[in-house]
Amino acid sequence: MGSGASTQGNGENPEIVAEAQWVVIRVKNKIRNQPISVKNAKLKWGKFYDGNDQDNEVPASDINKLDIQPNKTGNIAAAGRAHAASGTEGTIDLKDGDTKICTLYWLCPWGEKTNDFQLRDLEEDDYGVTVKAWNRKNGALGHVDVIVSKY
Repeated sequence: MGSGASTQGNGENPEIVAEAQWVVIRVKNKIRNQPISVKNAKLKWGKFYDGNDQDNEVPASDINKLDIQPNKTGNIAAAGRAHAASGTEGTIDLKDGDTKICTLYWLCPWGEKTNDFQLRDLEEDDYGVTVKAWNRKNGALGHVDVIVSKY
């Protein structure tokens, strides 16, 4: 292993296991005539990638340029890094023009038994945000569907 990392006790290689910790957040824009923008993309651990190939890393600055058109879905993908036993943890903000709709937080740790996904700071007066089922147990968070509408 060389890096001092250890396996999870099951013989799995941590270089592979870390990349197995991934999430693809699929944001569906149900706002009738306004795009939703993704801003303030931040990672504590891991990397953003293009959603198809974890080797195609995408900088946070590119994630921050994502606009999701009405009745369309935009994907934000993150994963752990190879050669690092960390998984992925991060946040993004969803915005309607200058108005912050909410923050989405995820934690998909390597070597732990639970994942976390949270809707934070929701602008409740004007927006509805629904987070569909996601994998709470160890392994990848997987695909997390988030539906955004405006009252």
